Amino acid sequence: MMWLTLVIMMWGIISCRTQEEKRLEEVLSLPLANKEELQKVLDHYKDDSLKYQAVCFLIRNMPFHAGYEGNALKHYYQYFDIYAQGKLGPYEVIDSLKENSFSVSQLKRIEDIANIDSSLLVQNVDWAFKVWREQPWGKNVSFDNFCEFVLPYRLGDEPLGFWREDIYKRYNPILDSIRLLPQAQDPLVAAKVLMDSLVVDPFYRSVSRRSSFRSFSSVMACGELSRVRRFGSVCNACFGYSLRDRLYGDAWR
Repeated sequence: MMWLTLVIMMWGIISCRTQEEKRLEEVLSLPLANKEELQKVLDHYKDDSLKYQAVCFLIRNMPFHAGYEGNALKHYYQYFDIYAQGKLGPYEVIDSLKENSFSVSQLKRIEDIANIDSSLLVQNVDWAFKVWREQPWGKNVSFDNFCEFVLPYRLGDEPLGFWREDIYKRYNPILDSIRLLPQAQDPLVAAKVLMDSLVVDPFYRSVSRRSSFRSFSSVMACGELSRVRRFGSVCNACFGYSLRDRLYGDAWR
């Protein structure tokens, strides 16, 4: 009976891998796919099986993700720049956006699959693996959870950028106080330390709902701390913990 169970399990694994390989081929064959850039990344990790699997995960799900660009964004950003200077309150920003009839229909959707840069993916993968492997709580994050909640190179529809190293350098020192403690192996402990360091003002939440399309750096510059609650999930993810799964439940794929 045991051998039958093993056969069924092996068949399931093989079948799953076959489906994933088929999906990868389908994505790479899409007319808009920038196959040259994507293949560079696959070739880069051909001798590292785990990172190769991670890149395949990103590519398979890439057609579902995109950013936006357009002249309307320049005006959109201006309101948040003024907000950062303390010249407008959060509700005034919202009213200004409404008065100017800002709409996503005014923007051009930029598909990741057609525009992703190989160097961006490589930097993202390397830094994601770095923090997953070096942090004491990383051992309690499975590879599946790592791919789903730690690995992704974007959080929403913000402009793509090389953000992981900056976030790491900014927030990693906060966790030095617990890194050598026995409880540091618990991801929830690490998450709480980091989240406690981010002062969340509920008054900012309305602005945050309207703060899509913006880079991580501009979000931080505006001091939108409720946005940082969501952004903080990525900060925690940078330290090897799938906080989005526990607190927000918004998977990447």
